[in-house]
Amino acid sequence: MTETAKEFGTWMDMKISCKESKRSLNKSIEKLESKNEKTIYDIVDLDIEREMRRDVAEAQKIIEQKLLYEFNTLSEEDIRNARLTEKEVLVARLRQSKTIREIAGELGCFVNNIFEIYKSALKKIERYRRLKDTEKILSNLSPQQRTIYKLLKQNKSNNEIAKELCTTSANIRKQKSIINKKIKCYQNTCTNNYGRGASKIN
Repeated sequence: MTETAKEFGTWMDMKISCKESKRSLNKSIEKLESKNEKTIYDIVDLDIEREMRRDVAEAQKIIEQKLLYEFNTLSEEDIRNARLTEKEVLVARLRQSKTIREIAGELGCFVNNIFEIYKSALKKIERYRRLKDTEKILSNLSPQQRTIYKLLKQNKSNNEIAKELCTTSANIRKQKSIINKKIKCYQNTCTNNYGRGASKIN
């Protein structure tokens, strides 16, 4: 195994760890929220765990950016459809086989300038991928499921969503199960790596 592959594996492990932590925190938060009578300790724990959940979500975002910037291979579809500038297209294509430093030398630019161009291109591509992925998932959901999916993506708990939609936590759990089955079907039929990596909701 190459050093690059080992490093990639380490970052992927960290990403998985963040997902598991967020799942555990969601369960703990839901348990505390479901208590009819909360002690002062419950209230404090709830505040702490909500803050921890936000921190974990932020860490996960940073890890995903690291994986995207350093290890991701872009497809021609990504480059064509993400509304990149001419410079971003050029750098993104060159980056598939060359380092940032090599590209800078070839184009006669500063390394920092090339990195900023590549960074801008990746942000647009990531936005395009997420939009495409979300659109495909949402197209297979009912109106209520779409709303639940969007709220869950905002890291809201079952109880918070149930309260907002004037329904029960049991119904939210049921709808989550249906949504995840549909996401799994989407993953199984998807032809690209990003789609197959579409995350289920916790």
